[in-house]
Amino acid sequence: MTHRSAKLLLALVLLGFFGPPLLRGEVIFAHDNGVEMGLAPTPETAGGSSRKLSDQSSIYLPTLQIQLRGNGSGWLSTWNPHAELGRPTTQVSGFSKAFVLTHIFSLFSTDPFTVYTWLAIAAVVLSASFAYGLLRALALHPAACLAGSLWLGMGVTVVFWLTFVLLIWGICWTLALLWAVTLYLRRPGWGSWVFAAFSVHALLLTAYPQHIIWQGYLVAGYVGVSLVRGGGGFAPSAKRAAMLAGAALVGVVSVAPVYLDLLMTTQRSARLHADASFFLAALPTLHGARDLAVYLLQVVDPFWLGNPIRDAYPTSFDGVCLSPMVAGLLLLSFTGGWPRRVWPAHLFVVGTLAMTLSPALFRIGVEFFGLRVSRFDPLAAALIPAAVLAAWAADQVIRRGVGNRGVAIASVGAPLMIAAIGAAVSPHPIDGANAAMGVSLGVGTAAFVWLRSPALLVIVATVGTFHYALPQQLLRTPGEIHLDSPLVQTVRLATQGRSRFALVGENIRSLLPPNQEGLLGLRSIHSYNSLSARLYQSWVSEVSDRGTAVLGRHFRAISNPDRLGGPEFSYAGVGALLSARELTPPLVGDRLLAAGDGGVYRVARPPLLDAQLVAFRDLDGQSATIDGVLHDAPRLESHRSLDRDDHLVFTLTAAPEPTLLFVSQQYHPDWVASAVGREIPTAIVNGFFQGVFVPAGTSQVDLRFRPLATLSWLPQLLFAAAVLGGMIHWTLARHRGGGRGASGS
Repeated sequence: MTHRSAKLLLALVLLGFFGPPLLRGEVIFAHDNGVEMGLAPTPETAGGSSRKLSDQSSIYLPTLQIQLRGNGSGWLSTWNPHAELGRPTTQVSGFSKAFVLTHIFSLFSTDPFTVYTWLAIAAVVLSASFAYGLLRALALHPAACLAGSLWLGMGVTVVFWLTFVLLIWGICWTLALLWAVTLYLRRPGWGSWVFAAFSVHALLLTAYPQHIIWQGYLVAGYVGVSLVRGGGGFAPSAKRAAMLAGAALVGVVSVAPVYLDLLMTTQRSARLHADASFFLAALPTLHGARDLAVYLLQVVDPFWLGNPIRDAYPTSFDGVCLSPMVAGLLLLSFTGGWPRRVWPAHLFVVGTLAMTLSPALFRIGVEFFGLRVSRFDPLAAALIPAAVLAAWAADQVIRRGVGNRGVAIASVGAPLMIAAIGAAVSPHPIDGANAAMGVSLGVGTAAFVWLRSPALLVIVATVGTFHYALPQQLLRTPGEIHLDSPLVQTVRLATQGRSRFALVGENIRSLLPPNQEGLLGLRSIHSYNSLSARLYQSWVSEVSDRGTAVLGRHFRAISNPDRLGGPEFSYAGVGALLSARELTPPLVGDRLLAAGDGGVYRVARPPLLDAQLVAFRDLDGQSATIDGVLHDAPRLESHRSLDRDDHLVFTLTAAPEPTLLFVSQQYHPDWVASAVGREIPTAIVNGFFQGVFVPAGTSQVDLRFRPLATLSWLPQLLFAAAVLGGMIHWTLARHRGGGRGASGS
């Protein structure tokens, strides 16, 4: 097998996996979303359903919708008016046009379902391609390169998270960075240096936050070990280390516009005050030897218990899986009897497994090594070194064979023994067909080790890829995705003045979950946001007995209807209420849609989304207080003459005294107000809402949201210029070389 034929086969496997869904016009979507909009459940489609992966519909697709179809005034959506009474639009995780690939895709489609599917496909294709490039740069056999690229680009873990593409991006850009580093250390050059800088840039803009920290340790260790083993003296090694550090610094600086905004958001949230137990919840729950055995079974092959992506899967599964092939060859890399120089990678894999199984060790990482950014299974960080070690072992088998075949076969077969033990002690039934297939793949791997056949390795890897990947596809045609319903139409009618709705009562939380308002063209007071502001959490405690949940992550319903009559609720701009129980005047007005004992109600008094107030208390030039119910506060005539997500213009009554412009949305310091061409001060109203101190005689106020993220076009332009300059230089150099060759002949 040659590298050309191996790359061709890799392309055919990718085409075989993604080609048919694209031809059928299907998109990646996790579950039937009609239930959330008050529709009866529909029969499961052929594409399957996974409600446990609902973050795609609750976070990622709404974010893309706002980026692609939002009512912003600039090239980048910066303010989300649909949830949490307004908040900054998310610019990380790859769903923002601040990431160049999303920006490019947005030029060809404004449909969030299509663009999400393109992003997921791109993540898989690039992961497989970068993996092949890295393994080839490590001088592995073409068959080992192909197998490793399939494991890293289309393995169980990757395909399981197709609806959480940010987890795939972490693998993708780490592989790109490792490849770029390998190329640079071999032959320093402008191309590999820019490639490394861009990989850092893309990793920071797209990957899951905690994954970035883990992969940072992995890449830093790889660079250090490579420099030490590369020889050549201290001065050349130090120079290369400095140049690579410079590339990393360029990558970090290039995301500064986004990350400085993110830093402000984080500082305004309660997330910095989370204790270690919050992050320890990411570890598997192990109460004894049986739980450990079942967990290890899933690491080897979760399909023994059924399809892990389906809701009917009998136990929890966090997507971390090696497969019998990778697990067997990984163990062989420890015992193969070859001259081994890969112990740092072994140490990384063993260390992550130890931290996964030991809460005490993981707590040390949380407290002292930066593992408190977000919840993350430590073993998931070992996927790259584990697969690379497995590919390296396959290469050694092909080139050298094994010293002791008995030990080698025992090593390769050990994962099947682990799986069998887990299956034997599991309280759940075994899926016989999937278990038999897993055993066959393990036996095929052992046969490869015995026969040293590159063709057999490729066959086992390819069959295993389709066996595990195809059942995990969650696909739907756009017509099967619900974006309307009688409930949604009624709420839209009641809030057509761009007011908000609120859910009342704990037993209605499943309807219209937070963030999906962005997909449906609605607005609410609710939130699903791990970085919600402390100001928002305080306000929620004023209007709901239970407040927010999980460090402010969730606010799905007002628990006590009696709070609807409180003054603070009058400032929220709510025009419709959804309740599972009957609501009566004076809390509400007409019932627009009946649903059981409750339904959709208008509020008793039309909501005020803004007001020019003459009675207020200016506390310190930065905050103001309004007493009582907003509707009862003395106010002057005013209206919005421009209403964009990130740009509001108000026509006011020119008053002889200073007034307060109240805007029913969450306060943020990046909202900048101006009048007659000069900046005027903004204010926090009642500890939460946006306000503007209006000077006497002012008849118009311009309010714009100006975060640093709007500068994200600059690094995109600079990287494009660097690539273009490199291509021109390469073309000219090749032309000069060809010219010299022609004249010399």
